[in-house]
Amino acid sequence: MVGSCDRKTEESAAKSKKQNLADDTIQGLGPSCNYLKFIINTAPGDVYKNTSIPLPASVWHYDEDRQTYVNEVDVEEFLRGACLNISVIQVYMMCLFHEHTFAFDNSQIGFVCPEAMSSSRIKANPQAASMYLKVVFNAEIEKEKKGDPNITKWFLIPYHQE
Repeated sequence: MVGSCDRKTEESAAKSKKQNLADDTIQGLGPSCNYLKFIINTAPGDVYKNTSIPLPASVWHYDEDRQTYVNEVDVEEFLRGACLNISVIQVYMMCLFHEHTFAFDNSQIGFVCPEAMSSSRIKANPQAASMYLKVVFNAEIEKEKKGDPNITKWFLIPYHQE
């Protein structure tokens, strides 16, 4: 998997020991960002070198469950506004999904994989992107035909242009 920062998402971008987030990196972003910085900076060893996050096939319209990886550099780049790695977008979308699902016992929000919709992926293989979208929308058509009340009403389709 290649993230939006032109590196493999399962690999850490850090080439050296753990990097501390600079105090001015998150200045003014609020207590939640400061807490995140505290957790990352005080974690023992390489706890946050690579954190794997499950991506269920049922949510992302994959053939099988996958995982994405977020590391301390992804978080630092996000907080600095330097880079928004696809894995960070996927984690945020999963948080939205879980919050919405738990609040209403079902979800009317569907997700399209940001990696599948990246400009580099579309340019490299436009047919694969089209087929992925076809699978996503056909799954909803089948749910509607079966009378499933949990039909997706909105799709979040992030597009990353390099």
